[in-house]
Amino acid sequence: MQEICYRIHRNFPVFPKGAASTNGDTTSLIDIANLSYAGADIDLLERAWLYFPEAAAADRKRIIAAGGFNGGAGDITFAPATAAGVTNSGKLYGIWRDLDPSFVEAYIEEELRGMRFDQWVPISDVVDADAEAGDEDDWSGTNATLSRNVVAAEVRHGKQSLDIVANAGVPQVEMTVAIPVTVNQHWLVSAMVYVNVGTITMEARDATAGAVIGSGATHAEVGRFLELVPSPDLVSIPASCKLLNLRFAAAGATDDFRIDDIFAWNRDNKVWEPPSWLNDPHDIVRIGYYPRGRQISAGLYAYEPDERRWEPYPFRTRSVEEDGLHAFKVELTGRGPIKRPLWAVLQRPYDPTATTIYTDQELFTQLILHRCYEHLIETALNDGAKADYIRRKAELEESAVLRSTITRHGQDVLRVHAPRLGSF
Repeated sequence: MQEICYRIHRNFPVFPKGAASTNGDTTSLIDIANLSYAGADIDLLERAWLYFPEAAAADRKRIIAAGGFNGGAGDITFAPATAAGVTNSGKLYGIWRDLDPSFVEAYIEEELRGMRFDQWVPISDVVDADAEAGDEDDWSGTNATLSRNVVAAEVRHGKQSLDIVANAGVPQVEMTVAIPVTVNQHWLVSAMVYVNVGTITMEARDATAGAVIGSGATHAEVGRFLELVPSPDLVSIPASCKLLNLRFAAAGATDDFRIDDIFAWNRDNKVWEPPSWLNDPHDIVRIGYYPRGRQISAGLYAYEPDERRWEPYPFRTRSVEEDGLHAFKVELTGRGPIKRPLWAVLQRPYDPTATTIYTDQELFTQLILHRCYEHLIETALNDGAKADYIRRKAELEESAVLRSTITRHGQDVLRVHAPRLGSF
């Protein structure tokens, strides 16, 4: 908002970029560094909007009063009063003379609502398989502190991984909700594990009997992700086992590690239900897998993750209940049993609680400015102002990136795509 405010009012000197207050109270704001204009008319900012982007919605926008500018002291008086603390030292603000900032908020909301973002989703029966949940309720730790890690080198895909750090002994973590299974089923099980300290073993477990199924997979390569594959190819469900669980266990009391991309899938299951936020089958970009890389050492069942290209897997969608919580399902139509963990690349609608804007911030700013200039051309108070905004709009449209965005398929829609090659 401050960047857009600055660009719209760039020819007017009392519209600082990235300004922050140095003091104030519930009806005034002081910014000595940016608002000190000795001798300026007290009505210079009369009826302009004062906008506080960090404030609660009820306190975000105020009107600058008549005679409300004291250039000698860098002081603005506004009404009505805000809650205490809105103008404390270091609080951001913007001054809007030509455009009500509420319109800009609405334009931002509309543009975001029309966006789609590629999201990689593991086709897995593990709850929180992509480690993107907002809490650790889907995991149970022993001698471990669980949190979400957002360090880029320690996240395999998405925005975070599950962080496990020892706190009172040798740490381990397992799923809170085990997966129902049937005897003689064969399951694909794997996970990406990053070792920060120590040696980590992943096990598929019979949660009914409390026993390990097959062989564990071990990783001790510090500072890198490896794909761990217990058993090593398929986990065969033994007699009397009704629940499958996954456990990650360290070897020492100072070990810590990260987990991402956790797969457990019955190789004969050919029907997948997408996340509930996906409501349009056309938003399924592709489904596929990465062939397994080289094993780093015999018997450990830990594999290199970045050695093979993406392989597509055939699918089709089928309607289930158009207006229900389960609008449709996906049929995985490849021949025979599934041989590798599958990914779905989905176009996710923008969600302020779950989506990061990965697109170019400058491009998005230009999109909003384009909407603002259209509004200002329609509402200009005189021909000179109108001509200025027409010129600025034309300058924006000279940008090749913006032009291709606002005219693609005749729609004012921006779709943001992740790379299509290279493994996760």
